[in-house]
Amino acid sequence: MNNPLDKHLDKSGSMSQAEPESFAFLCMDKSHSMSRKESVEELNKKGLTVLTGEYNGSYGLVTLNGQALDPIESQKVIIHSADGFSWGYGGSGPAQLALAVLLQITEEKIALKNYQDLKWDIIAKLELDSPFEINFDATKYCS
Repeated sequence: MNNPLDKHLDKSGSMSQAEPESFAFLCMDKSHSMSRKESVEELNKKGLTVLTGEYNGSYGLVTLNGQALDPIESQKVIIHSADGFSWGYGGSGPAQLALAVLLQITEEKIALKNYQDLKWDIIAKLELDSPFEINFDATKYCS
């Protein structure tokens, strides 16, 4: 079975770097309703963050708003997990993922203040070792 996140890997199998301008700044206070038929762009306009993840056998491949999310940038701030991202429990891999998400959508100071809340509120509650696609309002974690 083909991995839907393979398109984000370069020829060496590493995550490709997303262009910073491709991320919508999502810390806005808007009312919203969710529909699985809506595109990432439509959800972003409503102030929703779109997060998907899938395991490739040894680590989690994650996209944020349709772009590959690489743990390296968040590991430059804090190394919780040298192995990268994970979800479905309250450990180091989920902490790395939550930090990486918030570093993309808000300032570093705010991300550091709120990423553990994101981990416990959302990341830790996902099903362990299972693919996921979630749409959530990130405004709570952006102040």
